[in-house]
Amino acid sequence: MNVGGDYYDFIFLDDNRVAIGLGDVSGNGLAASLVMANLQATIRGQALFDDDPAICLERANKLLYRSTDARTFVTLFYGILDTRRNTLCYANAGQDLPVLVSSGRNPVQLKSHGIALGIKEDISFEKHEISIGAGERLLIYSDGIHEAMNSQRKDFGAERLWKIVEEYGDGSSAGLIEKIFASVHDHLGEASLGDDMTAILLRRNE
Repeated sequence: MNVGGDYYDFIFLDDNRVAIGLGDVSGNGLAASLVMANLQATIRGQALFDDDPAICLERANKLLYRSTDARTFVTLFYGILDTRRNTLCYANAGQDLPVLVSSGRNPVQLKSHGIALGIKEDISFEKHEISIGAGERLLIYSDGIHEAMNSQRKDFGAERLWKIVEEYGDGSSAGLIEKIFASVHDHLGEASLGDDMTAILLRRNE
């Protein structure tokens, strides 16, 4: 059985709000998966007591910095989706930023700053909020997708990933994720996948 350091999680806070996390720990194998499991438990605990994503990341960072090897760090996107207000409040710790895809316009990458967790003990993170319009799709993903490299040493690329979401967004979310992963494997050909691939697709219905 293979284990890795990517993870994603949904934490239902109440009838209208769900916390969403997607992260990637440095390294791979069992050691990486154990660090991520501990961080996931930490995030779940914080989510139940504080609805500020930036504060949640700051506390998780402090715990990670004090409890793991100095060479261990984690990139993490964490947000709270409010289905009543159709908003996402989020903070980011060095993770690839999600992209918002709408019909009729170019994909828009979210904006945020923040270094990976575990590098420094005291880090401040910025909290941001976006509105998700009817029919819009938000893709949250790890770098194992766009950095997948074929035998010609060519990356799959973020823009190709966004294009798939833009062109095949009318089907089911699960079907679109399958399309992304299949496209990556087609790109790889005979080359091996060098990293975990993780993706979450959120879509607001029309």
